[in-house]
Amino acid sequence: MGFLFFLEFIYSNYENEIVFTFTPMEFNNKTDKEVFEYLFNNLFENRIIYHERVTILCEVDRFEVTEKGFEIWLKPLKPLMKLSGVREIFYNRLVEKKIFSLGATFKFGDTNTKLFDGKLIGRPYCPFMLWPIKEMVEVICNSEVEALKQEVSKLFCD
Repeated sequence: MGFLFFLEFIYSNYENEIVFTFTPMEFNNKTDKEVFEYLFNNLFENRIIYHERVTILCEVDRFEVTEKGFEIWLKPLKPLMKLSGVREIFYNRLVEKKIFSLGATFKFGDTNTKLFDGKLIGRPYCPFMLWPIKEMVEVICNSEVEALKQEVSKLFCD
């Protein structure tokens, strides 16, 4: 299908540094609908990483993709960062709901700002970010590195 993705995970004992380096996915001549259908149908163990105030490993309950945008329903599994204050309150509210939904349109105003940049789903003024890339989520799920489990959002946002 012409989808490319390369991920290299490097853990260095030097100053407990964790680094992700990769070439973003490329979707040559694919519509936004095709790209998002591919992403959501090819998750690692049906999991995705969600961030909005707190970074959470979630299970995808279901999703809908149309020509105009997407909606996804998520079940929070565990936080991927230390919780305190507002972050803890926000996480607990999501857990109480059991399943929550979010979505976005592919076009934002008159701009051509892409919702998926090859690494994450999100854009300026979008309140959330999603990391759907199978290889990235697999590394997080299978990692023994405590720093990775605790502060994963710092890795992805840099």
